[in-house]
Amino acid sequence: MKAFVGLMKILTTLVSLSLVVLLAFAILPIASGGINTGDPTSLNAEVQGSDLKVSGEITLISSLNEDVENVRLHIYCKSETGNIEILDQTQTLTAGSTTTIPISASVPIAEALIHTLNYNAEKTTPGIVLPVTIGISGTYFHSMLGFDFELDYNLQVSSTGTLDINKTEDADGNVTAVNVTVEDFVDSDLIASMVPEGSRTASVSVGGSQVNLNLDRIGGRITVGISSADNEVLKTVLDEMFQKAEQGETISFVYDGQTVSMDTESLEGLVNVMKGLVDTAAAMGAI
Repeated sequence: MKAFVGLMKILTTLVSLSLVVLLAFAILPIASGGINTGDPTSLNAEVQGSDLKVSGEITLISSLNEDVENVRLHIYCKSETGNIEILDQTQTLTAGSTTTIPISASVPIAEALIHTLNYNAEKTTPGIVLPVTIGISGTYFHSMLGFDFELDYNLQVSSTGTLDINKTEDADGNVTAVNVTVEDFVDSDLIASMVPEGSRTASVSVGGSQVNLNLDRIGGRITVGISSADNEVLKTVLDEMFQKAEQGETISFVYDGQTVSMDTESLEGLVNVMKGLVDTAAAMGAI
């Protein structure tokens, strides 16, 4: 009996040591790099109709000992108030190989524009960018190990453009309209393609609540206005819209007379980004 117990202890020890060795071999590639990116990721953006098309590629180099399935590639514009989804897909990485993943996705221009204005609203130096985050995550070794990292990339919207924000308030000091003016850009800048010469309108509505967008460009001057349908307090209307959307009511987004198809998450993100821009304007001194 004692011999049997001793044998079991030896076998248990050997199994434990085997697991430790397996884990060591699995962890070693992560400790020495695991998943790395190749050359700096290059992203490009161009206007196609009412969308901003984002394209490029990212190279992932795996030094892992096994394939990694369902690697998530998540590309989005991140802000404190809400994210704008660009791409969310899965990819398989072959063990010890280099994989180049093409990037091709579109985001509505109005959504990208509001996010850009919100992100650069408090910038005091020339230059306007659209921040893009590339998230890469996955698990392997029976989901016991994994990786999760992000790359931040700025799409150049204008190297020389400047922003100026004005607001309209009611008698109680509540913001009822916000106007953002963009100047000092050149015709070859991305923002010049995002807002062509002339005037355009857009609206976001849900459950009877509506916010209007007015986009005007005359030469080298762009003005983007945000206001409620009935000159109401903007933040109140946007809060109501978000709550109604969370309760399942449909959000409608119309740009230049055409209804734009967007998923609920992206539309809620747009509402949040507009709230962020209104909050930024509200925090500024009286105009």
